[in-house]
Amino acid sequence: MSDRFSYVIEIEDEAVGLVIPTNDDRRSGVIFHAVHPKAQALHGRSFDDPQQATRAASVAMGRAA
Repeated sequence: MSDRFSYVIEIEDEAVGLVIPTNDDRRSGVIFHAVHPKAQALHGRSFDDPQQATRAASVAMGRAA
């Protein structure tokens, strides 16, 4: 059983996307799925961890990371 979870990413209480663990056993990480128009450039992008994705989402939303 995996201990990896999906996470909703919120910036200032606004949902901007969610990250889902990769299915690749050779590489850990998450895939970002955008739910906010300002975060669409990140949709489908791989990140090493949810924190890295959150920082990128914060920048995409125009807020300091």
